[in-house]
Amino acid sequence: MSDENVPSENKPFHTRWEFWALFVYGLILIIYTIAFIISNWGNLTLLTSNELGDFLAGIFAPLAFFFLYLGYKQQGEELKQNTKALMMQAEELKISNESLKQQVEEMSKSVEAQQDMFNLAEKQYKESLQERTNQVIPLLNLVGSKYNKTPDYGGTGQLEHRFNLTLKVRNQSIKNLKIKSNFWFITKSGGSYDRSPIFEIVSVDPNMSIVLIFYVQTNVVPFQDNTLEFRYYDEYNIDYLKNYKITKNQDEFVLLEEIKPEP
Repeated sequence: MSDENVPSENKPFHTRWEFWALFVYGLILIIYTIAFIISNWGNLTLLTSNELGDFLAGIFAPLAFFFLYLGYKQQGEELKQNTKALMMQAEELKISNESLKQQVEEMSKSVEAQQDMFNLAEKQYKESLQERTNQVIPLLNLVGSKYNKTPDYGGTGQLEHRFNLTLKVRNQSIKNLKIKSNFWFITKSGGSYDRSPIFEIVSVDPNMSIVLIFYVQTNVVPFQDNTLEFRYYDEYNIDYLKNYKITKNQDEFVLLEEIKPEP
């Protein structure tokens, strides 16, 4: 770095302008004193105390103002440095604030990513648990047939409504199956038509397929809040209760929709 770019306060004192100002001032005083002594050689006398005080005051007053100026200038330089330092601190704080904002955003994204991972893991765990549960509990497979109704040949105004329901179980056998309807009579294919809304089966194995016949003779339109209740036990005497709503589609095929219990 050249001397021109070095701050004046960091330069050696003999190279600074203050030194040369004092040097010139001292040189002027010496030259003036020598010239005064030479011109008044024969009339030299000692100065009185008052005259000596005035003499010294005259000599050092400019120096006092000069050093006062230097002190003022030094204070200004320090204020400038303090201001610069404060500006640098403010800039560092601004950079730090931006860095903290970025860290907060990154932490927020990390938390969201971890939450997504947790939700995914929880979903996978529930699906795995449900899959394992479905593999060990007995599951009902219910397939409805096409709905039929016969005309009123006797003039009673009542029609005969009928459909079949094929029942199968998976995973393990069930026992003490009890089926109850709030509208239909139930019998087994080949069984008696005793007009009972309740049908019971001692046991059903996974390799069995049972066809149930649902029938009723009425002038009431069916499939209006018709429900079925299935109650049964598995091999470990665990009790199961399932409810279904009986509906039919536009092609007149009967469908069963499970009614989930409210949480």
